[in-house]
Amino acid sequence: MREIFLSILENYHSEKNKSFKNNDLANKIRKEFTEELRNLVKDEGDRYILEGSPGRGNWANCPWFAIFDSIKTTHARSGYYLVYIFREDMKGLYLCLSQGVTEISKIYKKDDKIVLVTRANDYRNRLLYNEKDNIEIDLNSNLSLPRLYEKGTILARYYDKANFPDNEVLKKDFADFLSYYK
Repeated sequence: MREIFLSILENYHSEKNKSFKNNDLANKIRKEFTEELRNLVKDEGDRYILEGSPGRGNWANCPWFAIFDSIKTTHARSGYYLVYIFREDMKGLYLCLSQGVTEISKIYKKDDKIVLVTRANDYRNRLLYNEKDNIEIDLNSNLSLPRLYEKGTILARYYDKANFPDNEVLKKDFADFLSYYK
């Protein structure tokens, strides 16, 4: 896990200057890296769907890997799910319990941020969570979609590129967040 995340943190900006189509890093995020992350839920059966996204048709400013419980949702547009999401400046990434923002934004238009924060608070109030878990994230982006992701975050743990944890810490944190998700 550590090697996957650091590879993206270290190479994403330079790869964004290259063509998106058939890009090696973009393909690894969609396929190879996502399959390696499948090991996180291999003991859970086929219940979980994993998706890696460097963007759709063009580079995303904040690439991500999502883990969807097929009982709750099968995509990032609605419901809630686990996601590793990278800051736009590639200084770090978050492991988040998040909610889908696209459908909320379509329904509530200009009040979408208020609805996302209200729902995040409601979800969070149902959990017993660790004091070190963040309730806010900063993706360092001025774009509307990442700003909505920030508002839709229920809980998060931040991993700074300069002080990145080892695989054991990453696995333990994921287990904690999977228990929140369940």
